[in-house]
Amino acid sequence: MPHEGCWLKSKGTLQLPALAHPASFAPMLTRYSLAALALCGAVLSTFAQSIVIDGIADRANRTNSATFRVQTNAGFTYSVTLNGLPVPAGVSNTVTKMDYYDLAVTRTDVNTLAVSNALVRFIIESSNRLKPGSTTSPELGLLEWIPLPPIPSTAAEMAGAQLDLVTPQDYPAGLDIPVIARVEDGVGNARRVNGWVSAPGFEASAFRILRGVGFGLLPPASAGTNLLFNGALQNISANKSINIESNTTWTTVSGVLGTTTWSNNSRIHVIGNLTIPAAATLTIEAGTVVRLNPGVNITNTGRTLIHGTATQPVVFTPTNRVAPEQHVGAWGGWIVRGPSAQLIANYAIMTGSGADAQFKQKGGFTPAASHRNEQALLLVHSDALVSLTNCAAINLAGQVGNGYFSTITWERTLVQRAVTVGEWEGCTNIVSRSAMIEFPIIDGIYNATIADADYDGIYTIRGTNFFSNSLFGFCKDDAMDFGSGGAGSAVVRNCWVESALHEALAWSGEGRRTWTYDSVLMNCGQGIEAGWSTGANSPLVDASNLLSTANSVGARLGDNYTGNSGLGLKNGFLTITNSFILHNYRDVWGQVWDSTWNYRSNQMDIRSNFLTQANSYHPSNTLWNPATDAARLAPFMSTPADAPVGVGLALWNLQLTAADLTNGIPVRLSSFTTNAVTVNYTIETPTTSLASGTLTFTPGETVKKIFANPSVLAGAATWRVALANPGGGEITGASAAYALTQQFSSAPTSLIAAGAAWRYLDDGSDQGAAWRSNSFVMSAFWSNGVAQLGFGDGDEATRVRRTNTTTLQPITAFYFRRAFDVPNPSAFASLTMSLLRDDGGVVYVNGVEVFRSSSMPPAPAPILFSTFANQEGSAPDDNTVDTATLSAGLLQPGTNWVAVEIHQFNASSSDLSFDFSLTGNSAPRVFQQPFGDDLLLNWSAAGYLLEQADDVTGPWTVVPSFEVPVTVTPNAAKKFFRLRK
Repeated sequence: MPHEGCWLKSKGTLQLPALAHPASFAPMLTRYSLAALALCGAVLSTFAQSIVIDGIADRANRTNSATFRVQTNAGFTYSVTLNGLPVPAGVSNTVTKMDYYDLAVTRTDVNTLAVSNALVRFIIESSNRLKPGSTTSPELGLLEWIPLPPIPSTAAEMAGAQLDLVTPQDYPAGLDIPVIARVEDGVGNARRVNGWVSAPGFEASAFRILRGVGFGLLPPASAGTNLLFNGALQNISANKSINIESNTTWTTVSGVLGTTTWSNNSRIHVIGNLTIPAAATLTIEAGTVVRLNPGVNITNTGRTLIHGTATQPVVFTPTNRVAPEQHVGAWGGWIVRGPSAQLIANYAIMTGSGADAQFKQKGGFTPAASHRNEQALLLVHSDALVSLTNCAAINLAGQVGNGYFSTITWERTLVQRAVTVGEWEGCTNIVSRSAMIEFPIIDGIYNATIADADYDGIYTIRGTNFFSNSLFGFCKDDAMDFGSGGAGSAVVRNCWVESALHEALAWSGEGRRTWTYDSVLMNCGQGIEAGWSTGANSPLVDASNLLSTANSVGARLGDNYTGNSGLGLKNGFLTITNSFILHNYRDVWGQVWDSTWNYRSNQMDIRSNFLTQANSYHPSNTLWNPATDAARLAPFMSTPADAPVGVGLALWNLQLTAADLTNGIPVRLSSFTTNAVTVNYTIETPTTSLASGTLTFTPGETVKKIFANPSVLAGAATWRVALANPGGGEITGASAAYALTQQFSSAPTSLIAAGAAWRYLDDGSDQGAAWRSNSFVMSAFWSNGVAQLGFGDGDEATRVRRTNTTTLQPITAFYFRRAFDVPNPSAFASLTMSLLRDDGGVVYVNGVEVFRSSSMPPAPAPILFSTFANQEGSAPDDNTVDTATLSAGLLQPGTNWVAVEIHQFNASSSDLSFDFSLTGNSAPRVFQQPFGDDLLLNWSAAGYLLEQADDVTGPWTVVPSFEVPVTVTPNAAKKFFRLRK
């Protein structure tokens, strides 16, 4: 007699035997333990008719959709569930949502009451998360997660707090002016609030506060003026006076320094690479401003002591404003190497570093590692010491740091807006009362390339790491990642981690131990993860007293990768006790993607926690009861527990489509709270209410969704969803979102797509310069082919010749040309190009050189047919991709031409690669549309502010809104509006 009640799985079309089953046993499970399969034992040798499931195999991955059908037979009844929800048998069912699915079938013989069961597990991946050329998503088995935007906090949440601003007291004209902001209580504890700091006269320079910290850059001011920055955040404010110098005398420096002091309020212009040798000490006193030329590095093997103050910080600045991944004008960074190297700073503001986009390729991080190429502000290697107190590293073109067996201390330091905090191998990292946020920027833009581009917060390898009382996140990968490499440890205590695209805490690797206590993890792809491992008993992840909420997964044993070579996590263990894992899409999960697809509950100790979802794998927990348990959240809050919280539509774009009603329109609170919060909503046209309702947030909930059947629209093209009448909160975020008849897209327009067809010349001839012009007539020797073009790597769509046609000598330069049409060049504000090159390339648009890769001689050196691409010192990595922003003024109406030449590293180079894409970025344009008594103003480009005036000659003032579209209520007075960058 076989065991009864078994779930059987097979590959391909399922044909599973019917099992004898007593009528009294008919459970339906929504989560399945694969370990239970061991109970199935032998199967009857005489089979009844089998269960057949068409269209999907067990343990299958599908992109974008999967369609399945459970075949039905007379004499049987069927119960079919998908992730616990009923679906019909006998018809085709299509699934399109990116997720992991359990398809469970129970069939009952109406005559014998024998029951047979089948289970198929499958994953839907989204092409939005599949990087070009990849077949596996970095979010395998998870939702297509996009962190929701922050909602501003209320004035009540600020009660008892103060706004602390740090700015220069005296500053040169012509330079951006940094403003560092912190919101703290009376004893210096961070207040985890959101909002915008703005000041009269500086509306265009308002900047965001994320959980109590942020920075702004005021535009350069005229010489001899005195700026009054009266910054306000809700009901708290701080005033700063900044004297802009009438005349500034700069002291130019470069080369090797002996022991030197830059006295108070020095003005230092670093015009070339600077070195502080082992025997020297550079002392920089309060109020000093250091301006650095593009590409300049400071190599420090001695001591640098920076003595800024709260009223007179020391500022390191580029000659012009840069941004993450925008390197033009950036200075290089600090190179701090060796046991005698020390950089000790108090109240220093460093901005605009990261000049070299290919720093890794040139061996700059050696012997350390890096997932990213960009230069770091702080390269700290080989027993060096860096200590930052009350400092800020902001708006960097490249990475923040790269460490190798050194010591780095971050105390009350803001690190914001860079590519990544970088990788720290074998280091002692001590982060206290600090913030590491925005990598690269919080803008709501997420796609397949971004999802797999390693925009981590801090990434540690080996070493000893202590993180306390600090803020992490708002990044497009992991907030805190303990990655590959040897053994190490991390302790996290009383930290707040929010809005990571992937993991808040990604603990993985060989020989890893981590402990996390008293911390908040929210609005992330996964809260805490014990991930992949290559060693025995690793990672060992312990956590207690966590609040993990509003994530895709609250706590996870497993990883988002397939395979059996350790990535399936065979050796790690996750322990979580006395925690609150609440209101996540999945609270606790132990699914892995090795050959078994088992749920690894045997590697998890999840007990004595509060959960909002009962989980049979983890029975020793308590279901959350907001009516009785709400007060337990108060210790996690830095705001008054009874304060009304902010409410708003949690949308990155306030333009809606009917599909948003089906998917749900998210509404978010500014914070979790111990109180219930309600808000009414309406779906309405300019004249009619179509639907309405009330959302209720129980204590601990921060996100609800507005759902409606699109049929309620009754064909209306213009409609909106609006919030009103909050209870227990205030509407501080967007109160309305619209579907407009005049829709636009600010998405880039593809002018030349990757993989396009090109004319090319590979005969080894020297074409001089004439081939670059639009008037050049290509002869019959020019061939046609689609990209990728090249040879030697095996990934080419079109193979070109390596040697010429006469002497069979290797070719040094290859030529590529393509035309594209632009009916209206004024539609574009700028162009973005992407060049895949191996080894070096030069790009021309309409005969004008617009880009040459770093492996080529720098301009204005001429590029000849015989020029080799060897300026990087060693051969560039295969398939290097260069990106650049180009002027739209290069375009002409009608036919345009791009010409690209690719050069080899040397005569013996064994491979060549070429592909190219060009996109046009929309120029700003204002649209207006009435909605009832209001007028909606909308525009088609990000980064612009709406200004208004009573007369076209001005004066112009910024319309105080951070959302698009802007709602204007017309009156009898005439108004003018315009956009300004």
